[in-house]
Amino acid sequence: MILPRSALPTTPVLIEGIDVLALHGKLLVRARATDGATGYAFANSRLDVLLPILQRLVIPFFVGKDARDVETLVDGVYAHQSNYKLAGLAFWNTVSHVEFALLDLLGKL
Repeated sequence: MILPRSALPTTPVLIEGIDVLALHGKLLVRARATDGATGYAFANSRLDVLLPILQRLVIPFFVGKDARDVETLVDGVYAHQSNYKLAGLAFWNTVSHVEFALLDLLGKL
């Protein structure tokens, strides 16, 4: 079931930061909002190879934006700084980790 936007907070949920943590030998993507909300996504086993794409191309696009617009943000990161030239599994793998962390964050509000 898809929740309507009206089910989300009425004030912006600004993304303060997104980082990658190590936990018991596994990687975890953490999204933090300026209001203190936090969301997590366990990474698949290949994220360690894709960290440069995640850290240099994907994360900077999301920081400072409203997490409530996650659907639009996922579309927007594709065109940001010619990321469309990287279209493929490696790029979308990194985007999906950020998307899952943001959805977890929103689900906790």
